[in-house]
Amino acid sequence: MPTTRYFVIFVVSLFCIALELFLTRILNLKAWNHVVYIVIPFSILGYGIGANLFLIFKKKFEHVKEDHVLAAAMMTLAATCVISTMSIIYMPVYVDYLLTLFQGVRSILMLLACYTMFMVPFIFVGFIVVYLFSRHTAGASKLYFFDLIGAGLGAFLFFP
Repeated sequence: MPTTRYFVIFVVSLFCIALELFLTRILNLKAWNHVVYIVIPFSILGYGIGANLFLIFKKKFEHVKEDHVLAAAMMTLAATCVISTMSIIYMPVYVDYLLTLFQGVRSILMLLACYTMFMVPFIFVGFIVVYLFSRHTAGASKLYFFDLIGAGLGAFLFFP
């Protein structure tokens, strides 16, 4: 199924940008405005971790069908997205933690846990993107096209 990979990267890119924007909204409600900008660096860190995980375990995925790897990664991405979003919403991160950031261990640990929860879904996004690009190097330009279209549409659909 050659068109499956284009659809997958389109949906993952659309989802990824929409999730980043959604997480910035959640954090904007829970903390100060300038703390919102931490979402992008932590999502990029998640991409890097996911890409490195694929490269470390690349040999284990060589003999597994592509559809199975993508299905498992997409289902894990969906599950981690729901779990991390719900935990971020209910995690007690308040503006007071920012005022006492370097005065207590609790505030540092709560912010670190919140930022780590931001990163978890993006690990699987990075894994899926690197998996597709490494498996289909000949069609990288077409994959990149669908990646950009998905990301652009995700940003467009997020802001009505």
